[in-house]
Amino acid sequence: MTFLSNVGIAKRLYVVSALLSVALIGVAVFATISLKKVAHAADETGNNRVPQLGRMAALELNVTRVSLQVRHSILSRTPEELATTLADIGAKRKLIDEAMGEYEKSLLNDIGRERFAKVPPLLAAFWRVGEANLKLIQDGKKAEAFAFLVDKTIPARNELLVVLTDTVKFQNDALHKDVNGIEHDANATLNLLLGLVAAIVVGLALFSWHVAGVLQRRVAQSQGVAERVRDGDLAVDVEDNARDEFTPLLAALRDMRGSLAKVVGGVRQNAEGVATASAQIAQGNQDLSQRTEQQASALEETAASMEQLSSTVKQNADNAKQANQLALGASTVAIQGGAVVGQVVETMKGINDSSKKIADI
Repeated sequence: MTFLSNVGIAKRLYVVSALLSVALIGVAVFATISLKKVAHAADETGNNRVPQLGRMAALELNVTRVSLQVRHSILSRTPEELATTLADIGAKRKLIDEAMGEYEKSLLNDIGRERFAKVPPLLAAFWRVGEANLKLIQDGKKAEAFAFLVDKTIPARNELLVVLTDTVKFQNDALHKDVNGIEHDANATLNLLLGLVAAIVVGLALFSWHVAGVLQRRVAQSQGVAERVRDGDLAVDVEDNARDEFTPLLAALRDMRGSLAKVVGGVRQNAEGVATASAQIAQGNQDLSQRTEQQASALEETAASMEQLSSTVKQNADNAKQANQLALGASTVAIQGGAVVGQVVETMKGINDSSKKIADI
């Protein structure tokens, strides 16, 4: 007897449902944590890394534009063109300063700060050289300004652009690394979720197969007992080594089989008694038949005797009639004899009187 045989099917379902619920809750918690991590990384990348890359690219672009505007100011033909160019350089410088401040404020690690620390000195040097170049332009010394641009401003700009380009590359590499990390985490989370879901599905399928097998086996066992009892086999032994929802059913079948055996035993005893009584009744009927035959014979004899008696009675009646007639005749004769006797008596009386008279005489 295994441990599962002592656990009902409903309890197994409850246990597996609880385990599946816990597993699904664990999957949900893990997915939530992983997805929050991925979302945080994505937010950090979208809110910090991408803007930082954009700021550094804007710094690079605006520095290049400032150097171009310095050259354009040398080539300006009118004071208005020069003023416009100087105003644009001022606007670009303001944008560069704003980008520098936002970039420095958004730095999150020491590596970024260490890299950024190279930018402000080079940018300050570029502005110093640029301001000197613009002063020469404003003083009308365009030839000297152009020479200064080639000798001082452009080399300072190039030195600054090298650092900015390196920083842009660093931010771009970091962005790709972050994106790859986000993609890796997302794929890992997805693969793990798919693995857990597959494991849950396989486990649920195996448990369903197990429950289906238990139900089929227990139903077949109960059906087999019922069919054998139906076919009249009341000696079937109902064995139940499990403790599940079918245990009461098998116990009821066992009790039913026992009750039917008792009923059949009682019916058999009653049938034997009825058979004995029937045999006795048959014997009595045979005796009664014999007696009836004897009585019939006696009745036939009695009928014959009665017929003879009837003939005798009829003869007696005839004889009685004749005797009556004879009696009537005898009565008539007797009456007549009585009259004669009376006459004789009277004669004798007369004789007696005559005798007395004679005697007296």
